[in-house]
Amino acid sequence: MEQKLLKQVRSLKFIVLILVVFNSFMILSSFNERKGQKGKFDELDVKRLNLIEEDGKTSLIIANKKKLPGAITNGRVLSDAKGQRGPGLLFYNDEGDECGGYLFGNWGTHFSMDQLKQDQAVYMQVINGNKDEPLRTAGFWVTPQSYLLSSDVMDRKMDSINTITDKSERDKARTNLLQGLDKYNKAFMGKNRDDDTGLFLFDKNFNTRMRLYVDTLGNPKLEFIDE
Repeated sequence: MEQKLLKQVRSLKFIVLILVVFNSFMILSSFNERKGQKGKFDELDVKRLNLIEEDGKTSLIIANKKKLPGAITNGRVLSDAKGQRGPGLLFYNDEGDECGGYLFGNWGTHFSMDQLKQDQAVYMQVINGNKDEPLRTAGFWVTPQSYLLSSDVMDRKMDSINTITDKSERDKARTNLLQGLDKYNKAFMGKNRDDDTGLFLFDKNFNTRMRLYVDTLGNPKLEFIDE
């Protein structure tokens, strides 16, 4: 009886092995036949989608809030931003640095385009408020970056500053670094916190210098402001 059972078990193992080999062959054959062909789906659920170039570099990421990575520059991931920006869509340049993207949430929406090795130069943004102030600001920003604000240069300078053990001296060095950078004028077109809608120009220190707008009463205004 035992010999008969053993013989049957061996037969079943052999049959299972044949089925595994056959199914593996069919799966691989199907994969090879479809390689290079377009896939068509009626619906697709994903938590993250990566667009990869031929050399393996990532050029686009679409992900939910948890899966969206932090900002990447010079191969460094700013971990303090991970999980706080998404869900959204991020673009990457040939250097592997983030160069813009689209983010959204209850706080609002943000679409930006970055300079090479620098921060955002142009962006559109909607900032939501609360029930008393449902919309804080909405508009288009032009914020050109200084050539001295290159991420390569800033990384080296900040790494050096971070080695300073005394906190007050470290904070002072950071302030001096940022204040010593060349700055550029900025512009905003949209609705501001005062509910005025128009064009607002700022100087290098981010002081408002000109306003061309329509106020909440519908009055058109052109104002020039000194320092």
